[in-house]
Amino acid sequence: MRQYFQRFMTSASLYLISALGACSGDPTLTRYKSGEWIIEGKIDRVSDKPSYQASVLTRSRSYKAEPFQLELADLQLLCFDNAPVVYFKFLTKVGSNRNSRLSYRFDQNPGHNVNVRILRDSKTIVIEDQDEVVRFVDEMRTASNLIVQVFSLTEFLSTADFKVEGAQKAIDAVYAGCPPRPVQRPKVS
Repeated sequence: MRQYFQRFMTSASLYLISALGACSGDPTLTRYKSGEWIIEGKIDRVSDKPSYQASVLTRSRSYKAEPFQLELADLQLLCFDNAPVVYFKFLTKVGSNRNSRLSYRFDQNPGHNVNVRILRDSKTIVIEDQDEVVRFVDEMRTASNLIVQVFSLTEFLSTADFKVEGAQKAIDAVYAGCPPRPVQRPKVS
């Protein structure tokens, strides 16, 4: 019972914070939807350049933490240090860099295992390798569904199914300032 109360209080706190943030009336913030995507843009207060991020929420399942409980998971597109990244956030731990693997599949296309970085909280995963970002974004442009699985030796299996229809507008907005480009490798003769 205590666990459910803590989750309720966390959700209520996040709702209150976001509601109060909306009241602050940031005149530079724009928000719109494309399919399930929420695209937010603002003018960066330091660089005076437009900055966008796009996200889509879904339910996820951790087969170790709560096998019968659905949790929220978040997929975000954003630029970090002028480079495109793909960012996943789970509410439960999904693993660590040394013992985890992320796999994904769009619609009925073949799946991929991808090199990722798992942040210190063990709940956040970032695809930052530019070749991997290019492949991910190219497949997502016309896709409707995304299945993500994180397998870990310590946390077992976590899964999330995202509705990604409408991703083209999110990709165009977010990555306008940092377009995904494959890494140019030196030619070997």
